[in-house]
Amino acid sequence: MIIDVNPQTITEIAQTIANAYGEVEEAARILTSITEHNNWNCKERDAINDYTHSNAREILKISEKSGNFANVMKIVAENFTTDEKNISEMFTSVESMIGSILSIRPIGAGNRTSNLPEGVMPICKSGGPEDFKLSSVIELASLKL
Repeated sequence: MIIDVNPQTITEIAQTIANAYGEVEEAARILTSITEHNNWNCKERDAINDYTHSNAREILKISEKSGNFANVMKIVAENFTTDEKNISEMFTSVESMIGSILSIRPIGAGNRTSNLPEGVMPICKSGGPEDFKLSSVIELASLKL
């Protein structure tokens, strides 16, 4: 299976998640700053305080999980970017090797080299890719020395 994902997209998603995490952190700060409902005349005072403490505990759990998720996504985005760069550099070196091979061209027919086996054509690496055809490379590679 080939992964067709633009690392920039992953980076943008990671940034969106980091921004959302910032909002969760702000909500956690606000909810945990509320400590007690101290209106002694309010008959729902205990229930309000219970909900306040429960909400503070829940937002802290959500905040922790959001932070972990944001960190993982940041690492994933960095890994995708690094891997894409490494793969890109790898293909650049492969392309340059192929270019070097394709720039090999036969030496003129009259210039035989005495130490080559019969049937092997001497080569010189000075022409460009237009001077040499892929079928000739395949023929050359199939010769047995």
